[in-house]
Amino acid sequence: MKANKNRKKIELRELVDPIKKFYRMNNSKEIYFMWVIPITVVCISLIVGMIPFIQFKVSVNDFTADILGDYITIMTLFVSFTMGYLSILMTSGSDNVNELKARDSKYFIDENGKPYKLFQIIMTGITYAVIVEICFLIMAVMEKYFITCLSSSVLKLLCAIDAGIFAHIVIILLIIIKNIYYIFWKPEDGD
Repeated sequence: MKANKNRKKIELRELVDPIKKFYRMNNSKEIYFMWVIPITVVCISLIVGMIPFIQFKVSVNDFTADILGDYITIMTLFVSFTMGYLSILMTSGSDNVNELKARDSKYFIDENGKPYKLFQIIMTGITYAVIVEICFLIMAVMEKYFITCLSSSVLKLLCAIDAGIFAHIVIILLIIIKNIYYIFWKPEDGD
């Protein structure tokens, strides 16, 4: 029984490992960008949602149900897209991917002074994106069950938080796409 309990703890830590590595591998400007914009989205959504003199033509319950349905659809597509990228990079035997697996990054150094492989950087970013997307997907499905029993103020807060998480996911995907693009097309330092 005790060995089984310790194994579960190890499995949960293994899920957190790509998240920790993702934040270690990104520079502070990107991390700032990843969180300031989503927090701004949450604040603006809350301000607009809580202004008393704005009259909405749809009920909060209907809006929340619609937006959650949209988030579930979009997250399903994002997970498929991200998993497709992950599968292609993992199974590809092309010269470009093999070079990517072998090439060290001069921009990302671990705590021991050893550079990360560019392949590791891309794979960690994609893995982080999949974890966040799946967590948000689960959260959105769970929220569908709570729509009928929560007050409109709480639903507005949930919608604002969801909008911020969605913005975070979109920014992560943009950073991953940028990293993949610049691996193959980044100009030399002298250009």
